[in-house]
Amino acid sequence: YQRRVHGIEFQKISSNMLPKAEEKKEDELNPLENERLQRVFEHLIDQTKLEKDKEYDDECAKIEAKYKVEEDIKRDDKDKKKSERLKKKEAEKSKLKEKGLKITEGDLMKILEVLDPKSKPKITDVRDMIWEVDEDMDRCVSFSELKQMYTRCSRDKEWLEPRKLFNLIQFLMFLSDFHKTDITSEDTLQLLFIRNQADRTALDESLFAIFGEGKGKDAKGDEVHLNYSQYLEKVNKMALDNYKLSKRAKEQSVKGSTFLPGKSTMSAKQPQRFLQLLYSLYK
Repeated sequence: YQRRVHGIEFQKISSNMLPKAEEKKEDELNPLENERLQRVFEHLIDQTKLEKDKEYDDECAKIEAKYKVEEDIKRDDKDKKKSERLKKKEAEKSKLKEKGLKITEGDLMKILEVLDPKSKPKITDVRDMIWEVDEDMDRCVSFSELKQMYTRCSRDKEWLEPRKLFNLIQFLMFLSDFHKTDITSEDTLQLLFIRNQADRTALDESLFAIFGEGKGKDAKGDEVHLNYSQYLEKVNKMALDNYKLSKRAKEQSVKGSTFLPGKSTMSAKQPQRFLQLLYSLYK
């Protein structure tokens, strides 16, 4: 959360200062990552398709009724005003349709129930997932927001980005078939290879962190299968360990540095309180 709040002004300034080519390169995903992300997004928005279709029909009926009343009242209006009302009506319908092409709380609840049927997902956890990436505050996740989140988290070297939604999306990207609910090391190899920029040592470290010493094989040589809960436990531990390493390295690098004029004197608790206030307003 630190980056999303304290980094806002810095990002606005730095993005204007960067050359266009550099800006584009930073936002680009590997074609395989982009393809898998699109596939996962389409799968997620289909989780509550029937409910979304029904809601769309009901809301459209309300819009039609509202504009019919207006037409009856303003029967003598000229063609221009009638045309403006028609455009306004279609714009409302279009906005309504766009909502059906976003990931909602219901979509995430359903997919979590499928991945982990033994433990019922909490609506508060799902709302936290959406809040992490919800740039336009509409309580849904568009593909653009999902892509931005994935890019930020996958490129985050300091492990400061919130990762609740990222961990779910990454697990789904690993799945070769959405009828499956577990992954093997074989499922993860392509994406992890890209993530680690073809660095074999870094790839081995990632496999070790997720699958243990056998890197996907147990003591008998059989493939290790991880369900979503097991995967979550592993990646959360990996994120915490890497964050501690990153923090320790940063502390060592600034040891002995002098005080810089203009440096923030905000206490450690103030950012946390500010974030709690923001979240309470959002809820």
